[in-house]
Amino acid sequence: LIRLLDLIANGIVSIPVDLGRFSIFGRAQAARKEVCGIICDLMRSPTLSSQNLVADLMRPSAEGESFQVDEIVDTVLTLFLAGKLTTADALPALLVQLHQHRDWASRVAEEPLKFRTFEEDSATLRVVRESLRLKPPVHIIRREALDPSCSLSLGMHGSTPPGESIAADIGSKLLSMGSNFDPDRWTREAVQESTLPFGGSQPHSCIGKTLA
Repeated sequence: LIRLLDLIANGIVSIPVDLGRFSIFGRAQAARKEVCGIICDLMRSPTLSSQNLVADLMRPSAEGESFQVDEIVDTVLTLFLAGKLTTADALPALLVQLHQHRDWASRVAEEPLKFRTFEEDSATLRVVRESLRLKPPVHIIRREALDPSCSLSLGMHGSTPPGESIAADIGSKLLSMGSNFDPDRWTREAVQESTLPFGGSQPHSCIGKTLA
């Protein structure tokens, strides 16, 4: 799977010319088709656990609708690629911060390798959050409606005009907190107050962060 994701990632920034296995874009297309087959096989598996993302996407919503097969495949593939690319971008910055702040590196090294939950407060998680704040892999998030006649909900702020896209600049907000490296700023209270609302009027954090 890692090899296939690498091929797809290379295809994203390649010239869109499909020459089969003789071009980067062609190899990416073939890899995407293979990954789609893996995801579809998982969806058809009778042993599919209810505690995973694929099962959640297949489950009908409160309105009685569920994602179509193509939408589920695209969502899972997007999460795989986003988790891989953002992690690859964030990891070097994290290692630099640990090298420059040996006291925090020592605190991280003293902690157990296993955590009960991904949200468990720890020196490791605080260092990761502070490193991501100073060097966020994604500075701007862009959203647009699939149907150009529809508006995007902004929750308490109303909605966008039909057909218009929006962009949220999160990089400037994070950097405005200061340039000093201070992982202790990320207390439980600070994390709750700093949640980035998206998804309409239902604020939630990134669903792919544990995968990343």
